[in-house]
Amino acid sequence: MLSLIPYLEQDGFKQGVAYAHGDAELVKHSFEIPELSSPGWGVRDAVTNKLTAAMDSFQPDVVHLHNIHNPDAIEFLLDQKPVVMTSHDFRYLCPASNFYYRKTETVCKRTCGPGCFAVTLANKCMTPRLRFGWKYYQRVIRVRRRFGDFRQLIAPGQDAANRFIRDGFPADRVSVLPYFCRIKPLESPRPVPNQSLILYLGRLSGNKGWHYFVQALGLLPNNVKGLIIGTVDDSIEGALRSLMKKHNCEQRLSWRNWATAEEISEQLLVTSVLVFPSLWPETLGIVGLEAMAHGVPVVASDIGGVPEWLRDGQNGFRVAPKDVSAVADRIRGILANPANATRMGESGLSYLNERFLPEQHLAAIKDIYRAAL
Repeated sequence: MLSLIPYLEQDGFKQGVAYAHGDAELVKHSFEIPELSSPGWGVRDAVTNKLTAAMDSFQPDVVHLHNIHNPDAIEFLLDQKPVVMTSHDFRYLCPASNFYYRKTETVCKRTCGPGCFAVTLANKCMTPRLRFGWKYYQRVIRVRRRFGDFRQLIAPGQDAANRFIRDGFPADRVSVLPYFCRIKPLESPRPVPNQSLILYLGRLSGNKGWHYFVQALGLLPNNVKGLIIGTVDDSIEGALRSLMKKHNCEQRLSWRNWATAEEISEQLLVTSVLVFPSLWPETLGIVGLEAMAHGVPVVASDIGGVPEWLRDGQNGFRVAPKDVSAVADRIRGILANPANATRMGESGLSYLNERFLPEQHLAAIKDIYRAAL
């Protein structure tokens, strides 16, 4: 959203952002409404009063919804203005937001219903705290009842679109519009690095499969190093160190916390392969686009929206989720053949320019706003 705002601004779109928590200085017209992050109960008056004040002050033509928790806010907005929604995750289809079973590390294919409470006991998907689980369940039920009132759903990938249509969103109001790459693509792929380095980029939550990245590194030769850029806080560091020791890669794996877009670009210039071992049905996978912008081949789980950007054998490889041996084998193949790695980089860069540039996204989203009106 923040990356899109400057492009829309250049085209004369006046934009305001109502947000729960963050930095008001990021956007010229901003409205802090903490209740937007509440899953419901006890804040209806507060959230509707604050949204009313924001709407009266800003006078929007269209509301674009991005991951609001509060169902009272969503229902209020649907009654006021044309609403477009982007499905960054599945919080309006799944009480856990991601269709992911923590216990089995597998994808849920259910439609939300009362059975979710029994399923979570066995597979650990929703929060174990019943009070919050009930709120998240009600969020899904209440928003799903209003699917017919949304003017348009923007799904970053076809898999996400199919899930919404399956659960009752009108198919004629679903648009598949991938995210764009916020990093300017290179004119040609970066030279294949002399040092073999594989990179994990993203949050270190269980559904992202980061532990399989560590295991794959342990299967690779000692001249291959690994780097993690993500949320390595105190709660994660202990588990990470233990895993590194178990898989004999303590001397070859390093990490750092979040980096800027510029720092990520610099790192990708010296990266041999980006590894994207996600376990939940990603709506797309933006880090894959950033790798493609630099001509870096990707090895990723064949899941969710990944096939939208990763063409198997052309700009990298798709493998079954959790198949560590396959991940390691594909990485070895890329490292062993620099000419093929360059070809993959060229293919990825070409595909990025065809489909994932800001200009293409901007043209499509303006059409969606006009249709919503």
